Amino acid sequence: MSGLSMMMRRLRRALDKRADFTSELPTSSLPVAAADALLERYSLLADFLPYKEFDKVRNVAYLDGKSGAAAVFGIAFSPFTIAGSDTESGIEELIKKAPTNSVLTFGQWCSTDFHHVMNSWAAARSNTNDPVLQSIAINRADHFKRCMYDVSLIPSEPLHPRSSRFMFFARIPFEGDHASDEDLKEFERLVQEYQSSAVGVFKSLGTSGVHLMKEDEWTRLLRQMLHPSISAEELDELKTSEMGFPEGVHESDTMIRVSRGAVNFRSGTTEKNVRVVPITVDVYPDELPLARMGQVAGDAFAQTSRISSPFWLYTNIQVPDPDKIKGKVQIAYGMVSKQCMSDSAWFKSMVPQVFERRDETDAFLKQLRDRHEAVRMYTGMNVYVHNDVADSEVEMALKIMRNAGFRASREPHITLPVFLASLPGIYNESIDQPNKGLRRASVVSSYNAACASIVQGDWQGNAPWNNKKAGRIEHCGIPYVSRRGELAFFDLFNSETGYNAFIAARTGSGKSVLGNELIADVLARDGISRVIDVGGSYEKVNKIFGGEVIRFRPDQPLSMNPYWGMDEDESADRVKPGDSEPVDDDDDLIAKAAVKKGTMLAEMLPLLRDITIAMAYPTSIPSDYTRMAVQDCIVSAFRRVGGEMGAKDVYEEMARHEDPRVQDVALQMKPYAVGHLAAWFNGEPEITFKNRFTILELEELNADLDLRGVVLQLVIQYIERDMYRSDRSIHKLCLLDEAWDLFSGSSSSGSSNSTKRFIETAFRRMRKYLASAVVIVQSLKDSAASPAAMAAYENSAWKIIMLQEDIAIKYAQENGLIPDQQYDIDMLKSIRRGSGFSEMGIVSQDGVNVVRFCLDPYSYYVYTSDASDNARLTALENEGLTVDEAVSALAHARITELMGGQS
Repeated sequence: MSGLSMMMRRLRRALDKRADFTSELPTSSLPVAAADALLERYSLLADFLPYKEFDKVRNVAYLDGKSGAAAVFGIAFSPFTIAGSDTESGIEELIKKAPTNSVLTFGQWCSTDFHHVMNSWAAARSNTNDPVLQSIAINRADHFKRCMYDVSLIPSEPLHPRSSRFMFFARIPFEGDHASDEDLKEFERLVQEYQSSAVGVFKSLGTSGVHLMKEDEWTRLLRQMLHPSISAEELDELKTSEMGFPEGVHESDTMIRVSRGAVNFRSGTTEKNVRVVPITVDVYPDELPLARMGQVAGDAFAQTSRISSPFWLYTNIQVPDPDKIKGKVQIAYGMVSKQCMSDSAWFKSMVPQVFERRDETDAFLKQLRDRHEAVRMYTGMNVYVHNDVADSEVEMALKIMRNAGFRASREPHITLPVFLASLPGIYNESIDQPNKGLRRASVVSSYNAACASIVQGDWQGNAPWNNKKAGRIEHCGIPYVSRRGELAFFDLFNSETGYNAFIAARTGSGKSVLGNELIADVLARDGISRVIDVGGSYEKVNKIFGGEVIRFRPDQPLSMNPYWGMDEDESADRVKPGDSEPVDDDDDLIAKAAVKKGTMLAEMLPLLRDITIAMAYPTSIPSDYTRMAVQDCIVSAFRRVGGEMGAKDVYEEMARHEDPRVQDVALQMKPYAVGHLAAWFNGEPEITFKNRFTILELEELNADLDLRGVVLQLVIQYIERDMYRSDRSIHKLCLLDEAWDLFSGSSSSGSSNSTKRFIETAFRRMRKYLASAVVIVQSLKDSAASPAAMAAYENSAWKIIMLQEDIAIKYAQENGLIPDQQYDIDMLKSIRRGSGFSEMGIVSQDGVNVVRFCLDPYSYYVYTSDASDNARLTALENEGLTVDEAVSALAHARITELMGGQS
């Protein structure tokens, strides 16, 4: 069967389904009493909705009702966090390209429909043998779902997790003869052409997730909009696969009634009553750039400016015949001009509104002459509220709109028609005329309509994501919410530029909790975590997760011989397609050293060279010749000794070198090779990473900063070598807390620059091993504490900025460390920490996005450093409870308290 014949059959079938009751479709100014009486006669909303068929091949819904037949398609997309003039222009072109008499709807459906992704996240995070990691995942998911309505994520203010979907719908009317194949063929061409064009426009604007909505997406959306008294999770359970479109949209148990200003929903399967309160915008701001439209549902800068209830925010745009609408505007201009009989000041003072209308109409006609087109448009919001909080939630929505410069009001007289007209594909010209029907749309330019489109929202994270290389969907990462409650999952390992992160966080801003969560995320993937620490912040979770702690003491040296175990065997399991790095100076040096590329020696040689230089040049910077000579001596020592090479062997190669300059290098590294520090750098290494979670504690080396600096490099090289040897499908984390102090080493510029080169080399290679290096510092200014700290910053794809002083943000701005847009700067300055949450700005190639990290009670007791809470935990363990049981007991008590005594 051809595509054309399928479309013809579907459209004809839709026309055949036209029912007699469509003449009673409540699309005019229907009194509330009459609307309620009508609902008693037709108790199902199915009786009022014109949805008839869905073409699964073309992803088009077919409608037919009182206003005639039409085809509607939907496009889902990820929102812009902040939109600019390019987006305005692109959306205006989308509007101008629409077929005549089409209706375009831009909408945001903000709901509690996140159970799928939350359950998938919990399943992925709990796929481990560790009972505590399992419980963290399960309790976090339960907590987020528990906080949908009654319980807040944080104790100080109402904050409920929400999930928003942003959509564009185009309703294209069929104005031909349904018995004519030619008319149907032309209609098919028109729909397909605009559908393809619309998808192209969204993709060209740079937003992600652009796709045509399929039948199941349509069905789930309408089911949630029309059955709000049933949870999204229960609706999914009730729907059977045999229920097609539109039959699958409806639930017979849902009772609908209309009261003044609200449509009331009640289901026989639940005691919950939900009211839908329609709001429409009466007056827009005098100036409306698209960026301002992003504040209609809440101010991203404000701490509490949010609509806690689910809502459907939309802008309907009707595209009339351009010549007809322009003619009407010209007639209106002529009529109002006649009323302006005189331009005298006295006459203007008597009827100023007439002159204002004339000037506005004249300016509008100039817009039409300037390649803009006339359209009709209005914006509305349906707020889905429980009866006990209805008034406060609606008032909050109206207040937020007022603060953004919009004047909006409820719809007490035509509640049901306004609600129905807001649904995707329902609104059309026939139900909203200037002198009859809804009378909500106003004539504006296509540019004004573009600026009123709903395309902006909070960052929705970068997970779950399709890992094409691994052939699976990645559901891990860390769940956050925005200030407005938008659920977002963040995964370090979903980046095209690298997985490293640089975290700046003042004391008390929640950095240790974030560090613990990053560790737990990697361990839950059956990965490995290595933490380089100086303060003991991670020893509690290390003990809970069965890790180990290695302490370095100057009087008890441990061999970490970096030269040991090198080989030149080419191994297929080490070097895989896509692992190669772009050619850089290290590649050139390796090539000159005649080392086989892809071998362990070639991989580790740049790090070995930089460690050797750090030993030999604690107070100065070596020349390029010296770097090359050091590398040659390492290779020569390997050729002579083999895999049991140590610093002593490299030293001997330098000492016997014919060039006195190289002999001088040997003299400078003598203390490390054969002197009092030789035990650290010779013999078989005494440290083996057998545990998946290891802390390397360097605090006791603070008395010898030069030694500590070299040992730090040894530790990183050792970690990286372990990562090189391990399976590259395993996630790996190397976390360095308070690293600016570690990186500083001695005060000499030579030592700092040597460490800088080492950090650059080490961090650049992390991505090859599916590894993330995470550096935590106190302040953004600490990135300049040493060249090595700056190297870590510059080689991090993610910058995570927690609470900072304004002076630190100013420093970062002046030195080009963060985006220079004022919006981003102000957003970073607004970050704070509150009771039960920490805020952080995630800076990446996607811009600056501020999120809140909210802990569930179980995770809190795992991560907390509070002495009294830890004492309670220890007491329960002493009674014989396991860690998981003890934490669960404390968490259960806290949950019972949050639920008002109900567990």
